[in-house]
Amino acid sequence: MRYLKEIHKLFPEAKFIHIIRDGRDVAESLKRVFLGPKSIYGIAHRWREYVITFDEFKKTINSDQFLEIHYEDLVLDLENQLKKIKYFLEEDYETVNLNLPETERRMFYCQSDPLC
Repeated sequence: MRYLKEIHKLFPEAKFIHIIRDGRDVAESLKRVFLGPKSIYGIAHRWREYVITFDEFKKTINSDQFLEIHYEDLVLDLENQLKKIKYFLEEDYETVNLNLPETERRMFYCQSDPLC
């Protein structure tokens, strides 16, 4: 979130996908992570700052340059959300096997900030 303006300046035609998660779930997850604020108020404040930052940023770009996806929708309806993303990126959607064995699933976190 910190470099949205710089990225847009370097790549004015770039498209941005904002995956937003319910703040309560973010707070619960971050309480278990060693990075960042430890209090629920600090976590809520940081989450709110990120949401406001993107809301302000999207006012400065064309509406066809950003897509907002809710994390919960992605989890509950992955295939349709992927279709939406592919359409936004103007890519052909091909049906993919979304039932990966648990050992093949990976979750990556930002090294410096779990909300980035």
